[in-house]
Amino acid sequence: MLAILVFGALLLGVVILGARQLSFESPASHHARTLLKLDSTLGATLEPLDARAAQMLGGGSRVDEMVVTSIAAGGRASAAGLRVGDVVEEVDGKDPSDLEAAIGAISTDPTQILVNRHGSQVRLNVPAPGATGRG
Repeated sequence: MLAILVFGALLLGVVILGARQLSFESPASHHARTLLKLDSTLGATLEPLDARAAQMLGGGSRVDEMVVTSIAAGGRASAAGLRVGDVVEEVDGKDPSDLEAAIGAISTDPTQILVNRHGSQVRLNVPAPGATGRG
């Protein structure tokens, strides 16, 4: 009986030590980390648009467009009038799938974003960082 308890305690110790050494980096891919950086810079969550979502939203003609899936209250995207379901077609005149360029444009200056909102194109002006009272 004592041997079973000792073995159980040792096994539990190995499991606990093993769990402490595990580290999970999220997100794993460079693309996913860059997309998160864009999201935090803009104050909205953007995800790649697929064909089914494009059909439901009434827009999205290119594979590289992004759809807005959430908006942070009081953030820059909210101040610009961006809405959930907007399909981002251009960021500062550039392809929205070029995440590094989009981050560069949004990070420093007021930026113009062209969105497709249920089949209608709408130009929105994202204020400069700090202009909404939030960084």
